[in-house]
Amino acid sequence: MKKITIALLTVAIFIGSSIHSYAAAIVDKEIFLTKRSGITKDTVLNADRILNGELFVSPKYPFYKPYKAINWKEDPYKNTTWRLYYQSLDTLSYLTNAYEVTKDPKYLSYGFSLIQSFWKANGNPARPTDSYTYNAHALANRTNNLLYFYHYYISSPIVTYSSKQYLKTVLRKHGTYLNSSKYYNSKTNHGYFQDRSLFELASYFPEETTSIQWKSNAVYRTKTHIKRDFTPEGLHKEHSPQYFLVVLNLVQDMNKIAEDAELTQFLLKEQNAFSKLVLSNFTIPRLGDSDQTKLPKTTSYSVLDPEFEYVLTKGKQGKQPSLVSNISNSVAVIRDGWGANTTSLLFTTSNFSTTHKHADDLSFILTQKGKEIFTDSGKYNYDTKDAYQKYLRSTFAHNVVTVDGKSYPISSSNVGKVKMTNFIDNPDHVIVMGEHTIYNGVRVYRTIVYLKNKKVTLIQDEIISDAKHKTNQVFNIGQNVPTQTLDPNTVLLNNSMTMKQHVQSNLVEYYGQKSPIRGFGSTLFNNLYPIKQLDFESNGNNVQYFTSLSSTPNTVSQFSLNEDLYTISMSDGSTYNVAKPMTTPFVNKFTNLDIKLNGFTQGGANINVLSGQSVIATGQATTTGNFAIDVPLQLAGTNLTVVATSKNGQYTASGTVTVKDEIAPDIPTLNTVSANSKIITGKAEGNATVIVKVGNRTYTTKADKYGKYQIKVTMPIKKGTNISVSAKDLSGNLSDLFKVKAS
Repeated sequence: MKKITIALLTVAIFIGSSIHSYAAAIVDKEIFLTKRSGITKDTVLNADRILNGELFVSPKYPFYKPYKAINWKEDPYKNTTWRLYYQSLDTLSYLTNAYEVTKDPKYLSYGFSLIQSFWKANGNPARPTDSYTYNAHALANRTNNLLYFYHYYISSPIVTYSSKQYLKTVLRKHGTYLNSSKYYNSKTNHGYFQDRSLFELASYFPEETTSIQWKSNAVYRTKTHIKRDFTPEGLHKEHSPQYFLVVLNLVQDMNKIAEDAELTQFLLKEQNAFSKLVLSNFTIPRLGDSDQTKLPKTTSYSVLDPEFEYVLTKGKQGKQPSLVSNISNSVAVIRDGWGANTTSLLFTTSNFSTTHKHADDLSFILTQKGKEIFTDSGKYNYDTKDAYQKYLRSTFAHNVVTVDGKSYPISSSNVGKVKMTNFIDNPDHVIVMGEHTIYNGVRVYRTIVYLKNKKVTLIQDEIISDAKHKTNQVFNIGQNVPTQTLDPNTVLLNNSMTMKQHVQSNLVEYYGQKSPIRGFGSTLFNNLYPIKQLDFESNGNNVQYFTSLSSTPNTVSQFSLNEDLYTISMSDGSTYNVAKPMTTPFVNKFTNLDIKLNGFTQGGANINVLSGQSVIATGQATTTGNFAIDVPLQLAGTNLTVVATSKNGQYTASGTVTVKDEIAPDIPTLNTVSANSKIITGKAEGNATVIVKVGNRTYTTKADKYGKYQIKVTMPIKKGTNISVSAKDLSGNLSDLFKVKAS
């Protein structure tokens, strides 16, 4: 009897534990799902309209009623994002949402018919209905939607063996494509979407023979992607805090299942870097392609960096980050505290690529008591043909200096032309400096000084060039921030901040102007609103702006620079002197005919000019920063280094200039040309372009490295025909003509 009892107990325990394990396995399947839409009050209403034959892919776009049966080529709004969502089968997610709420299988039945229709039209990736169908992002999204649908469909009353196998076949195909390098996008964050979808799919179906390899590949690719897309300090290189958070969450979604040690360390480092971007009022700055985005909850993460936890919980838990942050010498954030009644200043020099990038180099954002006073443009949308989208990515929509009334292209050729040159956090003030050379022949410098005790921001902009240019120092004011122009140099903002120009310029104000477009911002996708824009215009080849931002009633009465020392005088009688670090010296064009090197640097700086390691000339800048130094004649192509040391000896900076060739080539020779000659020969400067004119016909060729050239003429040469030859060197200098007549 005892043996029977024990045996029955063992069986009971086994059965009980098996049922428990089986139930746990069913519940655990939920963690492999990414639901691209959430359940809202409109869930059932939206799904019912879909059942009625309307197309719905996102609340960002209105419903669309096709006038004929869909063929998966629809593009009712001529919009790439709509097409992406459509080819992602996001409609399927809204139908599955409705089934979750109602348990009515009609939503699944219609969803299944959509899958059949889509797969019939697009089952062959070589012949898709749309260029987005097998786009990396759409492929990943669609896999999420299909898996979400499958999860609920297989336990519904309408499931059949054949329909279940059909869905598994479609999902298996999607896994194959996600795993393939042919469809993988390693250049943008779309690769992370693919890897998350692949890992979740493989985890959902562990019985599949490909499961282990798919998961391994997804983790490997993600690690490789992270090493390329993040700085060593953990800053995401896509210029958008919103997409920084997106990628962080994609990696988190994968790692909550994978529990990979290396991914965990990546996550902690990235979380820490992200926390340093967060503004003092616990909001995410809207840099680059960023909407107004809320911070996530701590429950979204399986691991938490203490400083990341602090910003997510708004200071209730974790470790408080430093008030002043410098992330990878690309973004600096200055805060006067944490909480609702605080101020933040963010300054950016990020320019890693074109991804989610705006023309915002050396721009800043300033918030005061939770309100954006100086704002960024926002994402708006991705339609590159949209005039407002173009504007919102331009320099005019950011708090920067624009040259000659034109923005610059967001191009890979501009990567590396921007840098943060100094970042100094002192007990009583912060100095952050940046510069760029994106405008051809122009160097733009911006220095920001922040006085901690006075909560005063001071901005010096310098625009230096060989030639005169029109410059516009542009400030975009936050939505619903009142402004009052007190005089041409002074503007009261938000009834609490005084903006003052300490060097005369011409102020023009805009508000929602449509032609040309000026004075607009965006916080939500496809949402646009008018804002005040202040534009201070000046011109010259050495333009200086000295701008102060102070909280009333205590304002800045003087902001000036004498050699290497800023003087800031306040209306309450206090005065501050701040030493300015060096910036890269600006050197004017220098040729092999010049004996004087001209340029601009800090006032009173000592200058050394080096060729290689040898000092070939020395001098000193004037009190205003101009220098003109006698230099021996130099050969074209020589690289000269100009080293400037501040008058106080604290700071040194250097720049380089390449000696330009302005000496024309010697006149080329021309061998005797006889009537009916078919070949013309002679000698010119080595590698020069040779231009020969025979009567009214012109021929060109290139001399070899020894200067020899040969040209075959196409028409017979008559006696007495005028023949001339000239040579143009690699620098574009043109020689005088050598002339003869055919003999």
